[in-house]
Amino acid sequence: MQQCPGQDNVYSSPGLASSEEHFRVFYAERNVWWLEVTCHGNPGHGSAFLANTAAEKLRRVINRFLEHRQQQQQRLASDPSLSAGDVTSINLTIMKGGVQYNVVPESFSAGFDIRIPPTESLEDFDKMLEEWRIEAGSDVTYTYHHKTNSTSEHITPTDDSNPWWIKFSRACQSTGITIRKEIFPAGTDGRQLRLLGLPVLGFSPINNTPILLHDHNEYLNEAVFLRGVSIYKQILRELGSP
Repeated sequence: MQQCPGQDNVYSSPGLASSEEHFRVFYAERNVWWLEVTCHGNPGHGSAFLANTAAEKLRRVINRFLEHRQQQQQRLASDPSLSAGDVTSINLTIMKGGVQYNVVPESFSAGFDIRIPPTESLEDFDKMLEEWRIEAGSDVTYTYHHKTNSTSEHITPTDDSNPWWIKFSRACQSTGITIRKEIFPAGTDGRQLRLLGLPVLGFSPINNTPILLHDHNEYLNEAVFLRGVSIYKQILRELGSP
């Protein structure tokens, strides 16, 4: 995290590579909700048609979550003006349950990684999740292992009302680069500062590079790296000027 001098501060958090010619700058980031859904039901022998099982309830839950995931995925694919940070992503990441093949277990649980834009009503999203829980049946519980609550109030302005944005965009113009403003699709420490009302811009001067974050064979071209150093120097010089 870098702090620029002056009476007021602006903070820089990591950005993401751009696979195209433009560079990406992030003025907000999606909320991170890690939700564990636990469903309880009747246990018994694996050969029986038992009623009210945990598996039936969990199936209803998973269907609801993945249906919403598909809707958001289609929304992103159909609107070229949107980026990943503008929609809600849901991924089923953990499943637990069962003791052996011929025993119907008393409980099953599933873990979901949910990323919600700060432009979306978190209250409405909470209500929707609660409706899904009730629809699934009795004895279904939610446990949050992580839950952030960034709203539109925590977005860093990217207009003339923010003097730091004026300096940042002017520095980018002077280096001849094109920037695209986005909501960060994952999470950084910058969200903690935005929650305090501090301006944070996420930026990594990397373009024409595949997005391989935490992926196999992540790399950075030497020429892109050296150009990025020059871009950073110009931005820091501009931000530090009177």
